[in-house]
Amino acid sequence: MALFMLSLTFVSCGDKDDDDKGTDPKTAIVGKWKLTHIVEYEDGKEIGNKDVANGGVVEFKSNNTVVSTEVDNGKTYTYNGTWSINGNKLSFTLDEVGVSSVNTFSISGNTLTLIDEYTEDGHSYKDVVTYTKQ
Repeated sequence: MALFMLSLTFVSCGDKDDDDKGTDPKTAIVGKWKLTHIVEYEDGKEIGNKDVANGGVVEFKSNNTVVSTEVDNGKTYTYNGTWSINGNKLSFTLDEVGVSSVNTFSISGNTLTLIDEYTEDGHSYKDVVTYTKQ
């Protein structure tokens, strides 16, 4: 569950494809997105690369609310919160678990790519998370 919650921290807005089509990222992000792939890096070295068969679902609603649902050991967990976009940054908060994040993001077709970069205990980490629109 912690990995899924961390995967909700998002990536850079490489909106070249979206801009070419005239798609507003605030409109393109609306919908349900299923977690499908995660690549993890520590100090610039890949330490994990896996497809996620039973990934959770994040729904970004047009009223700027977000609902995150995941199944862990047969139990379903649902978290509610809010989201906003400012330039190439996606901000969101999940109220029940106190998760709050500001990251960059990109959308290309039906793929949402999220990148979370952070430093902890003197090490740099980067998670590249892919969602597919349902």
